[in-house]
Amino acid sequence: MRDPEWVAAKLAEDAEWERKLALIKQLEAPLERELADAGVVVKSYQYVIDRPTNFRSAIPILIRHMQMDKYPEPTKNSMAQAIAFKESNSHWDTLQQLFEWTASQNPKSIFAQGLAVALSKSWKEPQLERLVALCLDQKYGDARVLLADGLRRSKDGRAEAALLKLADDPRIGPQVAKWLKKRGLR
Repeated sequence: MRDPEWVAAKLAEDAEWERKLALIKQLEAPLERELADAGVVVKSYQYVIDRPTNFRSAIPILIRHMQMDKYPEPTKNSMAQAIAFKESNSHWDTLQQLFEWTASQNPKSIFAQGLAVALSKSWKEPQLERLVALCLDQKYGDARVLLADGLRRSKDGRAEAALLKLADDPRIGPQVAKWLKKRGLR
């Protein structure tokens, strides 16, 4: 605190942080208002994951907003993870399309990772084959391990067979092999 250069640098850093935070709040304000208008009153859209009593009405709103170009990847990632639960299953097709497009553009995208989490948490029996296909498609990179987490929680033999194939994958195989070892399968 006695070094004037350090103090000046710290003040400038803090001012930049406050500026960025104000921009983010301004960017997210329409989303927050739309959620409130739908009866979902939360401190932030990120709190939808805490499941307020009427969180289901937030799902289509968040999906629509995560498709808007105005949001940065970290914000879209948070939106996707906020809806990562079974009740989002009716939107699984849209989430899959968003994932495929986003991950094919950039397999390391954090938005693709958030979508992978949403897909892995919201799938139901009718989507199992499509989830397996996504997991096995190497063009989706490391996000596949997040998709495979949905298979890990399944007792379906097809999911187990897919995990056994994924255990040999050079990129995500080591993590999948750990899961299989815990199950006593590898």
